Amino acid sequence: MMKREMNIWDLPKPLQYVAIGVLLVFVVVTPLNWIVGLISGTPLLEMLFGPGVNDAYRSISQFIYRATQVIEGKSQHLD
Repeated sequence: MMKREMNIWDLPKPLQYVAIGVLLVFVVVTPLNWIVGLISGTPLLEMLFGPGVNDAYRSISQFIYRATQVIEGKSQHLD
């Protein structure tokens, strides 16, 4: 099987903006959610959107992590 490197700069400009925006949201929201959860006992996302959103956010984060592992060839399949 041929391994092909994926580069964000090969994407069209609108998709580059979306990809960078999504990464920035995860980079900012994850620590903020964690810090607010430590201080108040309730994570920020749960405060803003209700109890189910924190689980959904965690599931999306896990999916993105597993997908990058598959893209990098470190895992054979998604669970």
